[in-house]
Amino acid sequence: MYHISNDLRAKKSAEKIYRSLRHILFNKSIEHITITDIKNECGVSRATFYRLFDNVIDVLEMKMDYFILLYKKDLLQSQDHISTFYNFWNNHNDFIYILSKQQEHILKKLFIKHFYQTSYNKLDLYLFEVQISVMTGLLSKWVERGKQESVDEMIKITKQILNNTSNLLL
Repeated sequence: MYHISNDLRAKKSAEKIYRSLRHILFNKSIEHITITDIKNECGVSRATFYRLFDNVIDVLEMKMDYFILLYKKDLLQSQDHISTFYNFWNNHNDFIYILSKQQEHILKKLFIKHFYQTSYNKLDLYLFEVQISVMTGLLSKWVERGKQESVDEMIKITKQILNNTSNLLL
């Protein structure tokens, strides 16, 4: 869990920690990153880190929370959610790149945290899990491949996959 107050210094320190972690993640896997690595990269004290975050994953969770707030605003104004999904993450691809480069399950966990509803019935719960898995898998693969396909191509591919998945197992 992260604990960032509305204090401007705390927000600046948290952002500095995130930028340092992002830089380190391009060269090192998340399970091998220590607080010392982050502290050395950005110059904040260990005490400052622990005042703001409980662990390294919390730094990513903080940033994902920020992006999801922006994304949900875009969704409210959207008619095509798949298009909104790809356009939004295309504009914030460095965050997705570092997450997908690490482990896709981290990306999936962060999406589920923001979109899971306890009111799902059994069928909707499984459909939700499938949709999140498909979307995070496609997003990760797209970024991993260097976004060779355009946003429009990814929208088309995604719609084809979602329309054809019921035929795959039968």
